[in-house]
Amino acid sequence: MRHYFVGSFVALMAVLTLAPTLGAQTRPDISGIWRMLAPGQNRARAATVGAGAFHPTLGNDRPALTTWGQMKWSQTRPSGRNTKLAYVYLPDQKDWNDPLFLCDPAGYPRVGGGNSLYRFVQLPNEVVEFFERDRVWRDLWTDGRKFPGSNAKPRWYGYSVAHWEGDTFVVESSGFDDRTWLDLQGSIHSDQMRLEERYKVLDRDHLEFSMTLTDPKAYAVLRRALLLGK
Repeated sequence: MRHYFVGSFVALMAVLTLAPTLGAQTRPDISGIWRMLAPGQNRARAATVGAGAFHPTLGNDRPALTTWGQMKWSQTRPSGRNTKLAYVYLPDQKDWNDPLFLCDPAGYPRVGGGNSLYRFVQLPNEVVEFFERDRVWRDLWTDGRKFPGSNAKPRWYGYSVAHWEGDTFVVESSGFDDRTWLDLQGSIHSDQMRLEERYKVLDRDHLEFSMTLTDPKAYAVLRRALLLGK
């Protein structure tokens, strides 16, 4: 059984096993193995993408950067060939400074890029999100805990707390290490980045996913992305 997940950065997601359970229970179960789909692969309505989507296939320009953000972005030397989104394209690998080439973790949300699989395991006090890429995971805590204090050490994948709003699973994340990039094109962020992800259960096989990035140190506006699928 395949299931479809509507994504922001990459596109749509499809569940390969374990569909979300709907019915008499008050809370859906999104447990399952999911994959992203490109816009042309889904049984989707026309995609609606807000300003500032990171993934170049979605055709959005980078939103306005702050002075600090422009300075940091100008230091990137990515391998990505999309010159609209990259600061500069350097064909010689020796000139690249992608953090992945230093063996740093991809971080989130970059780890979710490409065609890799995802797995959600829904437990009483958390949802664990596993990534096929790099074999890493995120703990999305639903037990009512708060974010750690300002002295908490930044993490590659941040700190995440989550809750349900009806049929929508809402994840809020902060505390990211600013050494990671958001994508292959060298999109940057600061340690002030906060993410809000919303996973709305449309039916047994479909989720609608949207993400909003708020980073007042790096970006002068919010970064949003949304793709609708069915």
